[in-house]
Amino acid sequence: YLMSCVMLFMKDLAPFVQFGVATQLYHMSQSFFSFLLLSNMYCSATYLTASQGAIISTQSIGNWLSDGLWDILMIKMNGMNNNTPLLNVPAWTLSAMLISEFIAFSCMHNNQKLFTTMVVPMTIVIGLGIWRHIPSASHQLWMGFTTFGLLRVWILYCLSWYCHKLMLSIKMTQWTKSGIVILTICELLCYALAISVIMSQTSRNYRWFATLLLFVAVAISISGKSASASILTNKTVIFWIGELSMGVYLTHYPIMQVFRAQHPGETVLHHFTSFVCAVIVTSVLFSIAIVKGKKLLSACCQKTKSKLIVGPSAGNP
Repeated sequence: YLMSCVMLFMKDLAPFVQFGVATQLYHMSQSFFSFLLLSNMYCSATYLTASQGAIISTQSIGNWLSDGLWDILMIKMNGMNNNTPLLNVPAWTLSAMLISEFIAFSCMHNNQKLFTTMVVPMTIVIGLGIWRHIPSASHQLWMGFTTFGLLRVWILYCLSWYCHKLMLSIKMTQWTKSGIVILTICELLCYALAISVIMSQTSRNYRWFATLLLFVAVAISISGKSASASILTNKTVIFWIGELSMGVYLTHYPIMQVFRAQHPGETVLHHFTSFVCAVIVTSVLFSIAIVKGKKLLSACCQKTKSKLIVGPSAGNP
C-alpha cells in the first residue's frame, strides 16, 4: 500500500491539477474496473467449477448480480457489503483504494494545505486509536461510519502522503558520499527490521511499527538517493513486479477455494507445489488478460462514443 500510494501521488497529481478531479478519477476507475470485473468473472467460474452440485438458476444469477454489482462498481467497502466479504475476498482492497483516492485527491485538489496540516495528522492520530481498540479487526466490519478495511486503507493513504513529502525532501537534498552510505544503511536496516517484525510479531502495535519502518525505507528508496536507486527506480522492473503481484493477489484465493473443495479436510500445504504452480500460471494469464482487456475496453468505449455522440465531446469521458 505504502509504496503504491507514494507512486500514485508522484504520477497522478499533475493530471488532477491540469484536467480536474472528475476526469482523472474516470481514468483511474477504468483501470480498477478492468481488474475487478475480470477477477469477479474468474471467481464465479472457479467457484461454480469447484462447488459440488452447484445449481444455476435465474434466481441465483439475479442474486449474484444484485450483490456482485457493488463489487464491480468498487464501492462495496463503504458499508454496502453488509458485514460480508466480497465475491473475491482480496479484492476488497481495490474498493477501499478507489474510495480513499476519491477523498484524498478531492481534498488535495481543493485545499492541499488544509489536507496536509489538519486532515492527515488527525486521521493518523484518531484513526490509529480507533484501529487499536476495536474488538474485531475484520476488514468488512461496519464501524458506524465506515468499514474497518476502508479506515485501514485511508490511514495508509495519509501516511503515504507524508512519505511522499519526505521522499521529495530527501530527493532535493544534495548528499555527500558519506550521506548516501548512511541513507543506504538506514534504508536496508528499516527493510530488515520491518520484515523481522512482520514475520515474528502478530499484535496490531507491532504491525504499525513495521509500517512506520517501511515509511522511512520507501521514502529513501523512491527518492533515488540510495544505492538501491537503480533497481527501485527502474520503471520496467517495478511495473512488471506490480502487474504480477496484482495477478497473484487477485487469483490465489479462488484457487485456494478450489483446492479446499477438491481435498476436504486438507490444507493447501498438503499440495503446496501444485498450488504455487497454479497460482503463478493463473496470475500470469490474468495479467495478460488485464492488459488486453483494458485496450479492448478503451477501444469499445471510443467506438461506441463515435457512433452515439457527434462533435469534439465524443473523445471526452
